[in-house]
Amino acid sequence: MSGAGGLHRLVLASGNPGKLKEYQVLASGHALKLQLMPGFAAIPEFPENAPTFAENAAGKALYYSKHSLDPVFAAYAVDRQMGERLGDFTIRAGFVAATGNGRDFHANIGAPRAAE
Repeated sequence: MSGAGGLHRLVLASGNPGKLKEYQVLASGHALKLQLMPGFAAIPEFPENAPTFAENAAGKALYYSKHSLDPVFAAYAVDRQMGERLGDFTIRAGFVAATGNGRDFHANIGAPRAAE
């Protein structure tokens, strides 16, 4: 999700501007552009009824990620160039970083974190 200036765009599954500000403080010094998920208020809330925090967190991530692709497809429908494939568009539009070599796929996402 690298766009202009090498920033990685990160969409927060939230409509709370205060939460965005908190995450922006935490992300300062990193190549991240944080934004609230467009249309978040219109998405039905995820029911947190799993027995553990981890299961609820994983469920929420999958649930809201399905909604986060909608802006990509909407932009593709409007802004693609004649004959442009979706993968090429997502790179040109800055949704993802270009990868010239499969071994470099993770080069723009940072080092893996150790388990805490």
